[in-house]
Formats: sequence, C-alpha cells, structure tokens
Amino acid sequence: GRKQIFKDINVTIQKGTITGIVGRNGAGKTTLLRTFAGILLPSTGTVTLNDRDIIKYPEVKQDLVFVPDSTEALIQYSIKEIFSLYKAIYKKFDEAYFYTLLDKFSMQPSGKIKDLSKGQKALFSLILAFSTRANFLLLDEPTDGLDVIVKKEILQFIAGEVAEHQVAVIISSHRL
Repeated sequence: GRKQIFKDINVTIQKGTITGIVGRNGAGKTTLLRTFAGILLPSTGTVTLNDRDIIKYPEVKQDLVFVPDSTEALIQYSIKEIFSLYKAIYKKFDEAYFYTLLDKFSMQPSGKIKDLSKGQKALFSLILAFSTRANFLLLDEPTDGLDVIVKKEILQFIAGEVAEHQVAVIISSHRL
C-alpha cells in the first residue's frame, strides 16, 4: 500500500559469512528477505546479486535460495518430488551431496514431507538449499519453534557449510 516499509537500505553481503537480521515480530524481516529474493518488488531501488539486478537478470537467482519459515506449501509432496523440482530449477544442484546430507542426518530419501517432524522439515529445507550450491542463502527463522538439541544441530550444520563452502547465509530471527 502507501506505507513505507524500508528507506535507504544499502547492504553488502560477502561470501563465507553469516549475517543476522534481528527484530521483533512484524518489524519487516521476512519482507526484507523476500525483497532480497525478488519475490517482492521494491517500489524504488534495486536488488543486485553479483552486481546484476535480479529483476532485469533473473538468471542470477540461480545463485540464491530463499528458505521460508514454513514448509506448509510443500507438505503434500514427497521428498523425491521436491528433490526433482529443485534439481530441475537449480542447474548446479548437487545430487550426490543431497544424498550424502540425507545420510549424514539419518533421513530417508523417500516418504512425504508431511510425515517429517518439525525439526526434520527444517533440516530437510536446509539440505535442499545447500544442495543447490547457491552462494547466497536467505533463511527466514530457520530454528523457530525447534527444541534446543535440534536447533544446535542445525546451527552447527549452517556454520560448517559456511566455513567449508564459503557460502553467504542471511538468517532472520526475532530471538538473539
């Protein structure tokens, strides 16, 4: 509408870093991530990835993955169907790495998303995202509502991936 959400934002994210966007619920964290991902269009200004406007050059979004805070849109699909979708969308999708990560976290490569626990759904979303081999990952509240043990496991996994593969991760959260 007419309400101004952001003004004069200039952010540079380097590969191999984890950047946090912290704020209260309703502060605009998800809106900012969706704008970064090109899901929402800014009324003025541009979002660039590797110095290219993501709207004018949508192919640059091959190097970007947005992981929403909910997997509800995917629950009717099987793991294999989601795998096939990501493999079709992301040209650099690493199938071998995907299966390696599933094995590492003792997840079955079959079954429906709806049958996974909340923690498994969050972890599966991250496995998909990192398997794309994109250099920029936008994670919206990736550990919200998870128990302490699963949260620690997921955060360690993210930190390890950033260190090993030099990806840039942006995490939004309302919790420090």
